[in-house]
Amino acid sequence: YLIYPNDRIAEGSKVAFANLHSSMLQKRVVAIGELLTRITSSSRLVAVFPQAERRDPEFNDQMSPPGMIVVHLPFEDDVRAMDSGFTANTIDEGLVHKAMALIQHQKLEDVEIGLNFENTAIERFWK
Repeated sequence: YLIYPNDRIAEGSKVAFANLHSSMLQKRVVAIGELLTRITSSSRLVAVFPQAERRDPEFNDQMSPPGMIVVHLPFEDDVRAMDSGFTANTIDEGLVHKAMALIQHQKLEDVEIGLNFENTAIERFWK
């Protein structure tokens, strides 16, 4: 989950959130909390990570918004030992920039969604 304040529901939440967020980033800490998503569900332990805003230096586009990332902590039964040969996948930043450039240069001219593309599910329904 990405959490962000909402002054319409809780007045003053933006100020409190901004102070907590900047303090957590400055101190480089993580919070441990309890999350209740619905009244009828049981609460879970969570870790709350502050996420700083990241911008693309070349285009000044926002790559990730500021906020807090909430991650469910596993139960003791869910934790297992890792295989000794495990290696994590990493993403090459150059490849990400090339993919972004490719997507930005795609142009769909004279295309109207719903008119130029047939919806096979609707066609099957009406047959």
